[in-house]
Amino acid sequence: MKKFLATTMLIIASTPAFAIDATPFFSVYAGAGGWATEVSGDLGGTSTDVEDLGIDDETNNYFYVAFEHWVPVIPNVRLEQSSISTKGTGTISTVFNFADANFTADSEVATEIDITMLDAVLYYEIAMFDVGLTFRQFDVEVEAVGTIGADSGAIRSEEVDGVLPMLYVQTKIDLPFTGLYVTGAANYISYDDKSVTDFRAALGYGIELSIVAEIGLELGYRSFAIDLGDEDDFEGDISFSGAYLGANIKF
Repeated sequence: MKKFLATTMLIIASTPAFAIDATPFFSVYAGAGGWATEVSGDLGGTSTDVEDLGIDDETNNYFYVAFEHWVPVIPNVRLEQSSISTKGTGTISTVFNFADANFTADSEVATEIDITMLDAVLYYEIAMFDVGLTFRQFDVEVEAVGTIGADSGAIRSEEVDGVLPMLYVQTKIDLPFTGLYVTGAANYISYDDKSVTDFRAALGYGIELSIVAEIGLELGYRSFAIDLGDEDDFEGDISFSGAYLGANIKF
């Protein structure tokens, strides 16, 4: 937790946030933070548990910017990038099938997972909710390397990339006379034997700097789960979840 808080505060301190506000007809939002991700699930055709692969929990980053306006029909826009990077080394107790190859039982395997997500969200404000579509650019890379045992030196890797449309909903509720608010957001898609779920919920505190600017801090929980099904011998059902701490600014 100390590592998570130190990393997050460094991100917040080193991330500039600025905008130009000239009219009351649109708003600009920006934010960034750190996300302490715990990994669970399984990987490969034999559904090897990530705990057996020794996958580590890590602190990862995100940032976003959003533009809202009062023009009917034209949607509001939110852009966000999230990165997940983790690796580990473990001794597998059973056969680990990955990338059309088998790592034998009792071998030591080093595994690295890198996921980059770039979201373009088009949404409308409907009552207390923002509702729309997220177009998420995925880049998922996984590499497994045999380090000790019969498969020492064997290297296997797979990559999945593309754009997924996802349902998007978000809400924010201010608690009167406190400066506090609660917020939550979700992205979801399911098709064939695959699914992607991404949701977050947080408690925040906002401070008005002037009539046109407000800064805030959020402490919340985020869970991202990806089930690849049988993707050309690249099977996996993995989730990344944990607390996040972020700063935001509104103009």
